Amino acid sequence: MKRYTLVLVLLLAAAPLAAQTRREALLEYQSRRRRAYTEFREDYRKACADFMRKRWEAFRAEAPVPVPERKEPDRPVMRQPDAPVIRTPKPIVPNRIVELPEAPPEARPAPVATPTKIDASRTCRFAFYGTECSVSLGPDQHVRLASRAENSVADAWERIAGSYDRVAAECSEMKEQLRLNDWGYYDLVRTLADAYCGRATDESTLVQSFLMAEAGYKVRLARGRERLHLLLALDDRVYARPYFRIGGQTFYLLDGSATGGQFSICNFSIPGERVLSLSMPEPPLLSDAPAAPAVRNDAQDGISTTVTPNRNLLDFLEDYPPCYWNIYASARLSASVREQLLPPLRRAIAGKGEYQAAAILLHYLHRAFPYKTDDAQFGGERTLFAEEMFFFPYSDCEDRSVLFVQLVGELLQLKTVLLYYPNHIAAAVRFHGEAVGDYVSVGRERYTVCDPTYIGAEIGEAMPGLEQTPVEIIRID
Repeated sequence: MKRYTLVLVLLLAAAPLAAQTRREALLEYQSRRRRAYTEFREDYRKACADFMRKRWEAFRAEAPVPVPERKEPDRPVMRQPDAPVIRTPKPIVPNRIVELPEAPPEARPAPVATPTKIDASRTCRFAFYGTECSVSLGPDQHVRLASRAENSVADAWERIAGSYDRVAAECSEMKEQLRLNDWGYYDLVRTLADAYCGRATDESTLVQSFLMAEAGYKVRLARGRERLHLLLALDDRVYARPYFRIGGQTFYLLDGSATGGQFSICNFSIPGERVLSLSMPEPPLLSDAPAAPAVRNDAQDGISTTVTPNRNLLDFLEDYPPCYWNIYASARLSASVREQLLPPLRRAIAGKGEYQAAAILLHYLHRAFPYKTDDAQFGGERTLFAEEMFFFPYSDCEDRSVLFVQLVGELLQLKTVLLYYPNHIAAAVRFHGEAVGDYVSVGRERYTVCDPTYIGAEIGEAMPGLEQTPVEIIRID
């Protein structure tokens, strides 16, 4: 018995030592990681500055790809009362299926939509879409370029790299607090740099390039005839912005400062750098500034919704670069709008099957949202995010389709796609039952046509004249 007692005592004595050893090993591992990162950071910064001193490569900007234009009717197409109800499944031939870009940022649970608390007490204060922000930048950290020559830019970049570590960490912290996607982070960095250095100055561009590179994004500095520019690598399709093809990657000039021409580019790459994504699984958390309430009524189904969007968020969305429709369709409504919009719709579809519930949502889009073309409302093509449908008085086919797929996803948890015809956009839903009426096939799955702009149409009814038109299928799930 004494022998067993001795063994037990020895084991109990060894346990704290083992735990202490594990802690020491963990601390040593973390210390090695920090040292390795510090060495990598110092090496890449020096290599970048050295590369900047070399002669920059000449590139000519590619002309911006125009926003796709569609010849939409001045008035929405109305379903004729005596039109036959389609029940027999009829396939629509796709000519292309557009996949989602690579892995968007992982979705996080949506917090309650309250004004975001950001430290606004640091020395450099600025407003980001109505939200007060600040970073630790003092007057002594201002950088002035003697010229745009290579050595001058490299000298200024080295000064920034030597004193902006804390700023980079604070920007990263604000990105998490404001729940910013990649584009939102660039927008934040640009707003900060413009506030500190002066709007659209060479110094602002240089600060942006450092902070974006520190965050791991693939960026390049470019020198135009009148100023420096920041180029951002994207795989998403962007319209109305000049771009460059560098080493097989597309870089966009997104600040609206130039339209084309000849540029000199510092083509320095950092190991592990990544492209910027426009995907927005959740909208940013910005201080609230209520816009005018939007009342949308569907008297026939007894639905009335009142939504007061956040004007600060609307301003953020308005500044988004024009891009492909999958970005708009996959951008989730804000928590505040969901809290206002979904309860009356949820009551309207309570107890209904998938088809009937989807039909109610489709008719809500038909009846509650006045139609007008983009040309008539904006003077040119402009796709609305679902959030903006409760601010602007009118909408057209792609806007309604974007909101429809959002509602189907939120309320019915069904998969959806967009359908891009030559002059029209509609949606299609993957119901669990057999397809009814017009449908498209994506792999082995059938998606039934649901057209929010074909007023009065039922589930499975494509707009007249489009039933056999080849369509581009745009994945959004």
